[in-house]
Amino acid sequence: MKNTWRKNLAEFLVAPSVLVGIGNRLRGDDAFGPAVVERLRGKIGWPLIDAGEAPENFIGKILASGASRVLLLDSARWEGEPGEIGFFCPEAIPWGGVSTHGASLRLLCDLLRARGGCESALLGVEPVCTEVCAPLSPEIAKSVAAAAAFLLRLAVAGEARPLRSVRCRST
Repeated sequence: MKNTWRKNLAEFLVAPSVLVGIGNRLRGDDAFGPAVVERLRGKIGWPLIDAGEAPENFIGKILASGASRVLLLDSARWEGEPGEIGFFCPEAIPWGGVSTHGASLRLLCDLLRARGGCESALLGVEPVCTEVCAPLSPEIAKSVAAAAAFLLRLAVAGEARPLRSVRCRST
């Protein structure tokens, strides 16, 4: 089912929330997370963290933000169409990970829950190219714009509402 990420994201995000961009800006579409964070900086009141390739190094900063919800933004290989955005609850993230990075995002989510009681989720985009020195592909540039616009709408218009039951789907 296409575009359920918007519905699931709106049901997941409540204030206080923190957005964590994950990725390497020098590896093409891997820059999805940092690009979304950059686009939102100065426009919303939620904490924004550009965690680069090592989000585990920002656990202290994430917990210090006081957020009850953590949204990880990352390129993710999950067999979607190039540029397709998917919403993943931690339980839907394989232990080996869907991230284009080494550390398991599921483990990160588990650590955030255990150490700070934070609920986490992943907003991932299926990359086209993550080669070194590649530019952001047109498909991912559109996904960055779509994700940032929707997150801005949620944050500014106050459309985020308390989590009742989020379906852990991969689209």
